[in-house]
Amino acid sequence: MELREPFDGFANSFYVTRTLHLLPGIPQECKVDIDDWGYLRFSHITRDYPYSVLLLEGDRTEINLYPNEVRYEIEGDNAEGKEYFIERYDIGLGNHYTAVDSLFRASIKDSVDFRKINEGICRWEESRFYKKDIQNMLDEGRITPKFARLLSEECRRGDVETLSLAYREALNGRRYNRYKPTQEECGRLWHAWGQLMEDPVMNGPDMTKFLYGSSVSMYYETMYYRFTDEAKKDSIKAEYEPLFGYLRYMMLAPKERQYHFFAMDASYRLKTNTLLYEDPERFIRWLQDNFPDRKYTDAIVGLWNERQTRLNQKVETVFLDGKSIRNFKDLAGQNPLKGKRLFIDLWASWCSPCLAQFKYDRQIRHALQKRNITPVYISVDEDRNDSIWREQIRFHKVEGYHLRASEALKGYLKKQVYEGKPLQVPRYMLLDEEGNVLVGRLPQPSRIEELEKALDKALERV
Repeated sequence: MELREPFDGFANSFYVTRTLHLLPGIPQECKVDIDDWGYLRFSHITRDYPYSVLLLEGDRTEINLYPNEVRYEIEGDNAEGKEYFIERYDIGLGNHYTAVDSLFRASIKDSVDFRKINEGICRWEESRFYKKDIQNMLDEGRITPKFARLLSEECRRGDVETLSLAYREALNGRRYNRYKPTQEECGRLWHAWGQLMEDPVMNGPDMTKFLYGSSVSMYYETMYYRFTDEAKKDSIKAEYEPLFGYLRYMMLAPKERQYHFFAMDASYRLKTNTLLYEDPERFIRWLQDNFPDRKYTDAIVGLWNERQTRLNQKVETVFLDGKSIRNFKDLAGQNPLKGKRLFIDLWASWCSPCLAQFKYDRQIRHALQKRNITPVYISVDEDRNDSIWREQIRFHKVEGYHLRASEALKGYLKKQVYEGKPLQVPRYMLLDEEGNVLVGRLPQPSRIEELEKALDKALERV
């Protein structure tokens, strides 16, 4: 189990502070340093994305994991409220966005119907179940008043972020029926978005303790484009665009919020080996100069040094000629792969879930070797991402056969594997010696027991 504990008094979404090696039936006690309240994030094979648990100082929390059933249970103080947050909001936020996304899509066609949007948002907010649910838990003594307040604020923050994403997409003019708003409509959208971001939950003194996503950067984005005078914009652009690119507007934030945002964002980028802003080494210097003697700064510097080491490591790879491979028959006919059953890993250098699965590479290789199956890694990256694709292979030490899919192979995959739908990765498949698909969708490597059972079942039929 990987833990992400609060750091420097801040929420910590991505940096792994310690790893617990759990054994069945043997409990492990772990003391987490909480200043009044904070979030603990943990990841386990029961779920690819980390869980988030709201903790109060002095809380006793017991987490029981059931890997084979892909579930968990929480016991102890405010246990029901903690499970409620995970199930209804931490996991369910995507469902909330779907409803808002549909509302904006129906309201933006040949023009922006602001009345329809406003009325729809009012109905959506009135239907938010968490207010009643939290009050019921509080009235029945299942959660404390303090926990109820913090849970309500986090749920409201999730609503604000959901609406913010929709306003941003509306301004982009691509998602909602590809309608590009007029100048007047853009002004009204900016205004509505800016008013939304003035919600008290987005500006409290404890903002850096909350697990906000992109909403905090959106707040300063609206400030930058709506309220900042042109002279200040030019100054920020000249000084910080070469370092932070489009994120230069975060320089409008208070110093501590800048630090929290960029520390969390950088830890994610370094973990996934995505671009560390426009000038990585200058960013590291900026962090050390402005925020010395801080745990997060030391952690980011450590991750940066680890990245450099990993990129210099030797990785045994064989790059196949992607241009000559138009389908799975062509792949199976490649000299090094002839007569072999193939495990196909479809991925992309920009796909975080794909990259997260590479840490299970040792387990999957052992499972495949026992069954005389050869792994082949097929990236759907574009030509312009060739160097990034190769860098990700080195960084994650993914040894074996690799190719970047040609346009012909992508067309084949879209038609034969995805049945005309867009390519979605990651995806795992099993081919026979002739390139025929034995299993079109296998469990992810993180679910190794399920994957091995699926492989055995497929091989029994051959």
